[in-house]
Amino acid sequence: MTASDSIPLSDACSVTLHRTLRIPDDGGEYPLPPSLGAMEIHRVDEGEFVVPMRRAEALWLSFGAPWWKPHVLKVGIGGIDAISGKTFSSQTLMTDPQDYVVVPNQPWLDGINAGDGFIRQFVAVPLGEGLTVEAQLTGTEEQGGLTLSMFAPRPGRFPEEPPAREMQSMGDMVVASPPPMGLGAGGRMRQEIYADEYGLDSWEPQPISTVHVDLVDAMAFEALTGLPAPPPVVDARTYTEFGLPWFDLLEPRREDIRAAERLASVRSIADLEARGEDPLPIPEAQVVRLLTLRSQPA
Repeated sequence: MTASDSIPLSDACSVTLHRTLRIPDDGGEYPLPPSLGAMEIHRVDEGEFVVPMRRAEALWLSFGAPWWKPHVLKVGIGGIDAISGKTFSSQTLMTDPQDYVVVPNQPWLDGINAGDGFIRQFVAVPLGEGLTVEAQLTGTEEQGGLTLSMFAPRPGRFPEEPPAREMQSMGDMVVASPPPMGLGAGGRMRQEIYADEYGLDSWEPQPISTVHVDLVDAMAFEALTGLPAPPPVVDARTYTEFGLPWFDLLEPRREDIRAAERLASVRSIADLEARGEDPLPIPEAQVVRLLTLRSQPA
């Protein structure tokens, strides 16, 4: 089993999973939490990866692709498309509703598409308790984890090499299996999911790669493999009390796609567990306004 801090989807494109704060699931609206470091990703086979996570731990995805040659990425959570709310298909693209993001135009994704400039945060939960988005929309929990499918642009649509005028920056197998996990819906966060400004005809009809990421219980993973589990993540309230930064965009940059009807009906984990969470006031002075760069706290 080999480990890395990102998942390669082509020679030039990759996805990184970031550990982050779990924002309160109190019905309020929150800015973007920071990266608390890249998650360690374990490759177990061709196109198959494992990431250990703790219950109720949150994550966000960042995307790497050439700025001069965009690609398209589909994100599935337990067989549900995180953008459209439809059944996830790794082999096709749809525009009505749009079921993909264009990278690196979309620099990151923190959760399922709630529309109107908001997402509901990706939060890890065990399978079998009915807390995943998959369970709510299908009635079963068979897949869990994440599926990522990348599509390349059609030949000639974008340059093969970066234009000289401008350079930019964007921001062995385990025999026993630890308990699998899936992704449920956490708190509401301000984040746009951008509409495809290039059009469906810009992309190849078949993906160049598809990978599956199994999310597994961190402590069971440590017991079975001998590899250390990631430490617990600091809670959002403690983080804020220490005066550390949150993030928000200066202003909307592109057209936001509409809310996904099926995802709009998804209940949050706190709602399903019939528990309340206290709001977290975040001082305006701690919210860093940015364009695309999102980083770890200093």
